[in-house]
Amino acid sequence: MNSRERVLTTMEHQEPDRVPIDFGGGPTRITVRAHEELKRLLKLTGGKSALDLTWQTVAPDERVLQEFKVDTRWLGIDLIFPALEYPINFEEISKLVPLEEKEDGRYLTDLFGVKYRMPKNGYYFDMISHPLERPEVEELNKIAFPDPSDQKYKEKFESLEKKAKFLYEKTEYALVAHGFGLGIFEHCWALRGLDRFLVDLLRNKKFAEALLDRIAEYQIACWGELLKYIGDYVHVAQVGDDLGTQIGPMISQDIYRKIVRPRQEKLWKSIKRQANVYLLLHSCGSIYQFIPDFIQMGVDALNPIQVSAKNMDTRKLKEEFGEELTFWGGGCDTQKILPYGTSSDVENEVKRRIQDLAPGGGFVFAQVHNIQDGVPPENMVSMFKAAIRYGIYPMKVSLI
Repeated sequence: MNSRERVLTTMEHQEPDRVPIDFGGGPTRITVRAHEELKRLLKLTGGKSALDLTWQTVAPDERVLQEFKVDTRWLGIDLIFPALEYPINFEEISKLVPLEEKEDGRYLTDLFGVKYRMPKNGYYFDMISHPLERPEVEELNKIAFPDPSDQKYKEKFESLEKKAKFLYEKTEYALVAHGFGLGIFEHCWALRGLDRFLVDLLRNKKFAEALLDRIAEYQIACWGELLKYIGDYVHVAQVGDDLGTQIGPMISQDIYRKIVRPRQEKLWKSIKRQANVYLLLHSCGSIYQFIPDFIQMGVDALNPIQVSAKNMDTRKLKEEFGEELTFWGGGCDTQKILPYGTSSDVENEVKRRIQDLAPGGGFVFAQVHNIQDGVPPENMVSMFKAAIRYGIYPMKVSLI
């Protein structure tokens, strides 16, 4: 069974020859420095990797993917920033994006007017200010959204189409199309500020709904353009919208269903109408109470399965939702075990998650979230080796 068959079989809730493995094909990646440490351990030199500037993560080196028998490959496009590849230095980046260096760090402003800062010796660009200071529709109308059908983006789409066609025809990987930055809910609070947008949902619903509608329309247009170019080649479409914290949801189920869900549903269903793809949703944190809604809206797979968050027990999730939902992630906790555990701890964690999530198919192995700076590369290797070793079907009765 090849990689593509393996992923498609498990998405149909059937058991392939082994649990499919994802690393960077889906939503979660690895930071630049952690990636370099992993490459050093594997004695790999050189190579280029696609860089996410704000998160400082990269798509793993192709040689790493082959080493760990990864079954997926990603296809993404960014209308806001030019395509960046690591290694690249600050001077080169600053010629391509509005990046500024000051005494207290580096500053970045995106196309929508959201400002970010990476402190001196920091790890990421964090949002520090938001363009929509006043909750008025007139202010919203002042923000210029990119038009994905604009001629200036055509070369980007055509380049991605060429890559997608090659991967589809010349390789046997499952191909995952990535969305356009933040999800609908996330992009609203990025423009407005999280605290202010949460208040808007309660006290200024007219504005909140106008903002959600504007973001939804923009993302529908982006996906429509993307799928015109690569819809015939991809197998999975990945969208995202973080709704959970470590201890519970960010908003009530009532507000979600009345205000946020209709806009998500409009986008997600439009994607599935335009292409024969499985829909993969990335939503962090404790999101247990939203899962039935996700399934009703056509979500086929869920990521990252944040196992350390409240109500995100893998055995319980599999029992309740395993017949309808594929779990794409949850393979190893990235908050405590992967960074701080021993290799044996990592191996036992992987065994446990495979035992919980793999029976009957419906599980794509991936670590819970982005692998961070400081994670021992030996633990990364132990994680993927354990996934390869213990993910063989038919499953053993007990792995632990």
